[in-house]
Amino acid sequence: MLRRLGVSLGRSVVHLPATLGPRSLVIRQALATVYWGEPSPLPADPPPVLVADRSVPKDRYRVLGYLVLGQRAIRADLVERVERRLGRPTEEAPALLSAELGRWLDCPVREVAEILRPLGYRRRSDGSFTRVRSRRRRARPATRAKQAAAQ
Repeated sequence: MLRRLGVSLGRSVVHLPATLGPRSLVIRQALATVYWGEPSPLPADPPPVLVADRSVPKDRYRVLGYLVLGQRAIRADLVERVERRLGRPTEEAPALLSAELGRWLDCPVREVAEILRPLGYRRRSDGSFTRVRSRRRRARPATRAKQAAAQ
């Protein structure tokens, strides 16, 4: 149902591709400027990847459709594209780093590992990547009881 509404469900990002266009971004930047009371952290016509200003909170980039990963702010659709390119790496079948990812992310290949780390990817000693699964904590019995009572 969400796909029919234009919502893109990536591994790390959920976004509306229609809102990443220049016109939508101008509107979001104007609204964010009014809400925050200070200028947007993005330039008027931002590229898909830019160096993030460390003095700007990450959530301000996120509201504008960018994720701060490493030293870069990367547009949500590009984060999804990178994750699709990497596939689902495992210890048995790791993903190999390519110069293509460096070009997409507008950075030297050596910086790609720093960008992928917050997404859960880890570089192995041979230079390939695996994805570390986060372990979900089980709800405590008291929490389960409260959830059941709320229903």
